[in-house]
Amino acid sequence: MSMNTDAKQHLNPAQVAMQEFGGCRKLADLLGLSPSTVSRWARSRAKKRMEGAIPAWVQPKILELAKDYGVNLTAEDLIYGRTQHPTA
Repeated sequence: MSMNTDAKQHLNPAQVAMQEFGGCRKLADLLGLSPSTVSRWARSRAKKRMEGAIPAWVQPKILELAKDYGVNLTAEDLIYGRTQHPTA
């Protein structure tokens, strides 16, 4: 049995933001929010299509921080998430 090495993983918006900023705590500190608030975004499951939704009121601040810190993050990432391709 062979494993599929071409599998892609979709990260929800909150997961992408936390990954790009180096973790939940780092992102929370930069935003002046508690880590529990930020981590809750990744777990939100009110509607499957809204899983990992980042509240609209904080998205501009995250984009501003990304620009200031040279973090690879786009508005599209904050809305739709990102598909991660496996590395060799």
